[in-house]
Amino acid sequence: MAVFGARQGSGVLFTDRPRVLLRGEAGAGKTTLLWWLASHASARTLADDLAALNGLVPFVVPLRTLRARGVTFPGPAELSSAAGLVIDTAPEGWAGRVLESGRALLLVDGLDEVPPEEREQAHTWLAQLLSRYPESRCVTTVRPLAVGPDWLRSEGFEELRPLPMRTP
Repeated sequence: MAVFGARQGSGVLFTDRPRVLLRGEAGAGKTTLLWWLASHASARTLADDLAALNGLVPFVVPLRTLRARGVTFPGPAELSSAAGLVIDTAPEGWAGRVLESGRALLLVDGLDEVPPEEREQAHTWLAQLLSRYPESRCVTTVRPLAVGPDWLRSEGFEELRPLPMRTP
């Protein structure tokens, strides 16, 4: 498991690892990091080590929000609206084509927000999605004790932990 911070080349950690499980305490900035990656990748404003993510199409999947809406785990067609930010309806099959082409950046927030009895279902959902679209990049977040250390290793995930935020 790697630990990273802003001064340690965090960009290299994401571009060299197509699948990352980001494990951190509440308030560590996991959700903020996902939204930051989504906005900058889509705007093509990532520089230096993160530039390889520019132009990828982000699909933010906020599991807590989906659960509050009564949605379980979205299929490919629902990914574009999972975060509730869609201004216009995507053309039929669009998300599947993006995933198939390897241009997707799947950002799954809050695996710990899934009730413990449904976490294996979450694992199966994510494993099947990435098996179907193996070229898609994925970053997912979880709190430290929610799942075991090798929970997504069989799907090629590497675990990272953010360093605590501090003032310079």
